[in-house]
Amino acid sequence: MGRKLKRRYVLFTLGAILSLALLSNIAYGLYENMQSWPIYRHDWTRSGYAPVTTPDTNATLWIWEAPSRGPSAPIIANGIVYTTLYDTLYALDETTGVELWHLKVGTSGAELTGGPTYADGKLYVGNRDGYVYCLNASNGQQLWYWPTGAVYGRVETSPVVANGKVYFGTADYNYPSEKNYLVAINATTGVQIWRYTGAGDKILASPSVDGTWIFFASNDGKVYALNDTGGSFQLKWTFTTSSSVLTSTPCVNSGKVIFGTHSEDHSIFALNKTTGDLIWQYVLKYTYSSIDNSVAVANDVVYFTPSSGFSRPVYALNASASPGIYNEGDINEDEILIWKCPDGYLSTPLTSPAVTNDKLIVVGGNFLYALNINDGTKIWTYDFVSSYPEEPVIADGRIFVAYYYNRIYCFGDFYPPNLYSYPVSVAEHDYTVKIWANATCTDFDYSSLLSEKKLTYMLKANWVNDETAMSGITVPNEMLGGPYTVTVDGGEVSTIEYDNGTHTTINFTYLQLPQDAHTIEVTGSTVVPEFPQFLMLTTLMAGLATVILAKKKMFRK
Repeated sequence: MGRKLKRRYVLFTLGAILSLALLSNIAYGLYENMQSWPIYRHDWTRSGYAPVTTPDTNATLWIWEAPSRGPSAPIIANGIVYTTLYDTLYALDETTGVELWHLKVGTSGAELTGGPTYADGKLYVGNRDGYVYCLNASNGQQLWYWPTGAVYGRVETSPVVANGKVYFGTADYNYPSEKNYLVAINATTGVQIWRYTGAGDKILASPSVDGTWIFFASNDGKVYALNDTGGSFQLKWTFTTSSSVLTSTPCVNSGKVIFGTHSEDHSIFALNKTTGDLIWQYVLKYTYSSIDNSVAVANDVVYFTPSSGFSRPVYALNASASPGIYNEGDINEDEILIWKCPDGYLSTPLTSPAVTNDKLIVVGGNFLYALNINDGTKIWTYDFVSSYPEEPVIADGRIFVAYYYNRIYCFGDFYPPNLYSYPVSVAEHDYTVKIWANATCTDFDYSSLLSEKKLTYMLKANWVNDETAMSGITVPNEMLGGPYTVTVDGGEVSTIEYDNGTHTTINFTYLQLPQDAHTIEVTGSTVVPEFPQFLMLTTLMAGLATVILAKKKMFRK
């Protein structure tokens, strides 16, 4: 297929998908791989690390205009970008930025907080009225909710889903505060399984999970470690800092729990995951520095950004440094410090960083920075003009940033789908059928076109996990007319059709099981009107003869 024809077909297919997405609750992103960011800080352990490469330029793929200020830092799962704005959840197509749907959550109008979490086709999010909601990720439909029961209770942490449970912290703004819990809820039913009531103040830092261990920080200046025993829990240890505020989400990596503290300590701590004992501490030079941001950890390097009162805004530390206390500027600093940015190198204040295989991504002031992970030097920047962008999120090699005033930006490239073109010669006519898929297409067959009005083909993807796969087929209306039915392995699936007058594009999704090939059948209602009558008669006679012979054989038996 020539370059011009390929280009026209890509534009036609994308145009069709864009038109359909405006009318549909189904997302049709086009991907070669799906590397999601389904939870705050990417994963259960809150690593802030996405195992992908990122763009080498600051080109924007799309910009979504929110209806008002305040979209949250998004999460990305199965090709959909989820963000909250006050009491409303929005779903955007990852490739196009087209809004797929939005839905108000709850009935009180309370602001959604902490950011949503995706797991197993569901979304979990809390609000300022102290409720946690479980929603259908396809359309936002409420499945269950759970209340804290506190008059001034809030859920400001991002839930984490593991071990069949939803873990989150609560914050009681009543005085004296009494209902600051770490809660475990059945992820399917919404029934509380257990809750830990020993935190001495509000829980604002999101919990992290490593196996059955749960780690969280509280405004009482302590970090807690619990072990989920199934129907209950065990308190394994607590670690007391000098800080009265802890909002840095603990990150679990290689047997360590790593987090930052407020100005009293102005430090990064690494604790033994099992015992809670201090392994190492890195103390910033200025006593008014605060590390309220969450760290990012990848390949045994800890990246962090102080949130206030600092001179050098980005640091990279050796996660496996020898045990001890290290002070910035001291002679032993080289044992733990890998690099730090020079004074004034980046605009401030800075958000929590995100790290990839090739870059460190961070927002400072009104700039987005892509830094070299080896030395912190700038690779590229993007100027938002005004301040207050949220921390960056990375999925499928793209960078997503929520801008406080009213936008979400996507930086990266459009991933074209696999495109296939098949000639069809039938009834003295020549046609072309085009198929797109985020999988490999084989065994295209039109032998049943005239007799059953059917086309078939096989799809197989190479990814490891069960994923939502996407495909579409464009057929000439003269060759095969609708309405159409599509089945995958014999089961009918929902479709969206786009008819431009001469051709119809039929788009659908299905569950692609790892390494399995799936049979796709597309059946229409009309077929080649110019089909010669003598051929039709021949086909009918042949079919009749087959039936007669079969009956004769049956009677002989």
